[in-house]
Amino acid sequence: MKKIRIYLIARISKDAHDWNNKITYFFDQEKIEVFKPHEHNPWNDRHETFAKKVFDTDLDAIKKSHIGLCLPEFGNDCSWECGWYSNSRKPLVAFVDNQTAWLRDWMVKGGINFVVTNNRDTFEKLKNDPILKYKTIVLINNMQELTATLEKIHKQTYQNNFMHYFLNARPYSWIDLVMLGYLAKFSITKTLSFSISDSPLLAGLLCLWLFFNFILEKKHAYDYRGSIAFLPAMAPLLIATTIGFLKNPSTILPVLISTILIAIYLQKNMHALLGNFACIVRGLIESSYFIFAVLFFSKTISLSSIVLSVVIFLVFIARSLIGDIRDIKHNKIANKKTFPVTFGIAKSIAVISLLLITTGILIVAYFGQPQIATPLLLLCVGFLFTKNGFILHQLSILTTSFFFISLIALMTNQNIFFFNLIFLGIWMNMIFYPLLERKSNPRFI
Repeated sequence: MKKIRIYLIARISKDAHDWNNKITYFFDQEKIEVFKPHEHNPWNDRHETFAKKVFDTDLDAIKKSHIGLCLPEFGNDCSWECGWYSNSRKPLVAFVDNQTAWLRDWMVKGGINFVVTNNRDTFEKLKNDPILKYKTIVLINNMQELTATLEKIHKQTYQNNFMHYFLNARPYSWIDLVMLGYLAKFSITKTLSFSISDSPLLAGLLCLWLFFNFILEKKHAYDYRGSIAFLPAMAPLLIATTIGFLKNPSTILPVLISTILIAIYLQKNMHALLGNFACIVRGLIESSYFIFAVLFFSKTISLSSIVLSVVIFLVFIARSLIGDIRDIKHNKIANKKTFPVTFGIAKSIAVISLLLITTGILIVAYFGQPQIATPLLLLCVGFLFTKNGFILHQLSILTTSFFFISLIALMTNQNIFFFNLIFLGIWMNMIFYPLLERKSNPRFI
């Protein structure tokens, strides 16, 4: 097994040797290889006399390392080393016990990815630091846990395993994406039939979804979610484009439109206006996916398909806004501009309700079947009982799926009532189950 290579960012003067050695003593030598500069540099010479080879030795070790581990308190040279890691893809980790003077070094703090401490008082102080509170702060019970913590950081950063990509692909949304594809099919064929020939459509849609989520995660680069490599992010787009082109060259247009929209969506944290109205871009992305699916079964886009694409656009604006309500607390702390952050939860819920009711009116007016709107109206009613964004966002995902099911049932002359009854059971469970107080109920932050 290859060892994790750690570069120790620490003072090299003699009075620091004991502390450096004390910390690295707890490393599992079979798992971790550590480069300690004080063992390779002429620490007892005056620093202004150091030859260039000293710099080259340390820089070479930095480049070969997997993780930079800094031990405050540190000096100017250590700050440069921290800056090097901050501008690389390698994680920068700080280990502290009761050292706090370094908290003055705001630029160093800004570049750190993880802070590990074995001191609860220090842990509480770090959590309230104006910069470090946005970082991943880990409290270990004893020094023996340090190796495991560094292993976890290494795995999170470098081992882009199947589960890592699987979760970042948001599998909880796959089914309503499949439903979107079948809605496109059945709105044209009017026959409820499933076959292996549907596979290219579903594969194309899922690949578009994988691209969207992978490129989004790469842009966000959250420390707590691990990294996404560029090629795995782009590969699904190439696959989806190829599948669509082989079926109907016209699918290139919705793929191109969705890609441009995603590029715009990725900038939502850079501009306040775009952040506030990114939900509109999100709705347009989903509508372009629907048109992509329609073109698998038709050379032209009918009025019915246009109406459905508008309906999907409105529903996903609402769903995106609910997601922003879920994240409002953290977005405020991070100074991100979203509609709920700017205008508040009450106005956001009013807009969501208006969108859902408008969608219901449009769909009933066009198709003449009031039962279709039941999932949307139930979601609106849910706002009367809970403002919990986590629950509401989960419910909005299920609402989308059952709304698509109702539309499919309408297109294929199936009974809608039974599907609405199932959704009513799910709705009542999700809304009222958490409202009954239990000691085992989760506490939302």
